[in-house]
Amino acid sequence: MISFQDVRAIRKCTDFVETSGLLAESNERVNLPSNYAPLCRNLAYREYWELHKSNFWFHIKLTDESVFLFEENSFRFIMSPITVPSMDDYFLSEFGEEWDSLDSETKSSYIDSGAFSEGYQNFVVSVSDHKSFTPVRLDQHPSQYDPINHPAHHLHIGYENDSRIPVKRILTPLAFTAFIISTFYPKTWKEMHESGYINRDTVGVYKNNLDILPHISPEHWNGELEESRFYIC
Repeated sequence: MISFQDVRAIRKCTDFVETSGLLAESNERVNLPSNYAPLCRNLAYREYWELHKSNFWFHIKLTDESVFLFEENSFRFIMSPITVPSMDDYFLSEFGEEWDSLDSETKSSYIDSGAFSEGYQNFVVSVSDHKSFTPVRLDQHPSQYDPINHPAHHLHIGYENDSRIPVKRILTPLAFTAFIISTFYPKTWKEMHESGYINRDTVGVYKNNLDILPHISPEHWNGELEESRFYIC
């Protein structure tokens, strides 16, 4: 497995997520082992998610512990299977109403301290709980194309199933990132619209200006068969 090598493309995704307020951590370069696929095979979903987190096999980690991983031919959104308490939840638990009375400098000093980092991580471990999860993977595998049951570009929704939703446009990492944020974080997406960050020009980058598969590679889109089924355009 080869992780995505275009650092500039990864930075665009990171900048987008940082602007959204959902960025927890980023890695521009991810080194996946040669046995990555066997290591991930047949794992329970939580083990699969924890494997990526513990080995830093992600380009972007969100504040809810979900991660993005971009490979050359596959883009993954591995949704966190647990609820993660916010820092505000921790402050309320630790300090009660006293936290609100502290000045900004005192708050910043505490947040930058090792005591906060350790205390918050322990709090997360103690109160986190299971939740439903919907991972998404975009595969772009023209060499495996079969017009009946294996679209050249398709989405897998969920974990360990045979779902293949055809995708007509050729997504970039940034387009995939925007798709995930708009789909699973609608409140954040709305805020980005209201701030003007999402606008007519940026929508072109996320969707309208993307190459269309049958225009670029017509042999990988059977017009008669593909157009007779639902797909993402």
